[in-house]
Amino acid sequence: MAENKFEMKFRCPMEFVVAPEDVEEDCYEVSAMHFADHADEINKLIRESFEYDGTEDCGLAAYLIDDDLAEKIISIIPSVENIDGKLCGALTVALREELTEVETGKLRKELIEQLDNGWGYDFNEDTMNIGGEDVYISFLCAKDGERLRVIDSAESINQTMGGLS
Repeated sequence: MAENKFEMKFRCPMEFVVAPEDVEEDCYEVSAMHFADHADEINKLIRESFEYDGTEDCGLAAYLIDDDLAEKIISIIPSVENIDGKLCGALTVALREELTEVETGKLRKELIEQLDNGWGYDFNEDTMNIGGEDVYISFLCAKDGERLRVIDSAESINQTMGGLS
């Protein structure tokens, strides 16, 4: 019998900033649609970001602070998804048992912290070559009120990226 019985997913907006070859030029932001055809390439880089410390199987779950959450969560794997031609961040959570609404709120706070100041900060620190361009990739850019939220698999990207705090 498989260890994970439940799964939930969070989605978040992303930011892509291109660093021009000419260091005299300023970096510039591009739409999440610009790299939509490169989801597999970006996901490979995300997976590689966990290989250096042995957390590739559990992802962000290795950094959970709340012990009660850590007991219920098997893994939290970040990725990008191409939804209707636009990339968004996704965090797939494998669970031993379902979370309560309060626990889901605690998890959301821990994930926001990881994306802002932990793994996500480190992931964004260096450029990655995507489609021949050097790019800084950020998860959870909370522009225009967009927030990390739990999604239902039937939701569209437009519903997912709406203003939920």
